[in-house]
Amino acid sequence: MTTPAPHEVEWPDQWRRRGRPVWLVLAGALAMSAAGAAAGGFLTAATRSGATAMWGAFLALASPVLAFAALLAYLRWRRARSSSQVAVVSLAGPNDPAIAFPYARWLYPAYLTAATGGLVVGAVSLVGSVVWTPEAPEGPVLALAALGLTGYSGWFLVAARRYRVTPGRVVLQPDMVHHKSWTFSLTVKWEHITAVDAVAAGGGRIVLRVLSGRMGTRLPSTRVWHQREYTLRPDVVIPIRWLGVDPAVLLAALRFYHANPRARQEFAGNPAVDRIQSHWLT
Repeated sequence: MTTPAPHEVEWPDQWRRRGRPVWLVLAGALAMSAAGAAAGGFLTAATRSGATAMWGAFLALASPVLAFAALLAYLRWRRARSSSQVAVVSLAGPNDPAIAFPYARWLYPAYLTAATGGLVVGAVSLVGSVVWTPEAPEGPVLALAALGLTGYSGWFLVAARRYRVTPGRVVLQPDMVHHKSWTFSLTVKWEHITAVDAVAAGGGRIVLRVLSGRMGTRLPSTRVWHQREYTLRPDVVIPIRWLGVDPAVLLAALRFYHANPRARQEFAGNPAVDRIQSHWLT
């Protein structure tokens, strides 16, 4: 049997944004970062003042991290338009079929890389503020900033190593929906969902409206980093900017399977994947 060619899935009006092109913001951020790195390198090489050289070194080291942060910001607003990552998975065993919509694959390693860079820059700056500028007026300020960057970056890497911060995904099962975000998990039964909405808040979200008091399992994996979406329970809130698939496809799939309970039997094999990848969700 040949899989039908996919047709276009329209984005809801709530997600359509107007403003400056993201590439223009990215280009400006990269240009400023390059200028900062060049200026920092010049100050470090040309001056004999320990404090000025320290600030120059900090600027030179921090600029590539800022450039990478700008790249993350750009990628964050890019919406993947492919459904090829949708797959059949098994959460508890072969008799527990499910369909998974993963978060973007680049997101987790990108943040790990950024945290590693932040740890290196923060540690070097912290040592430099103590060794090179112990009596300079700006020394304590630089040391405090470097300490904060080192601490936050180190915490993120430790949390990732302990699996407290992990890649997310949205999983559809015959009887429930499971949302694993960065730092928490939420599970709700289909029968307790009253509506599937698209909202503009937070850069665009998919919201599963849940009956009051009917929220299923909720499990925060860390108490340090609290995502806004966790505080909005009992509703299940999925930010579209993190998804590795077209958010409109996930929205359409949630609405289709919510309105058609019998169709959830497709989760046991490829029919659901074929339906989703072909966008036959009306």
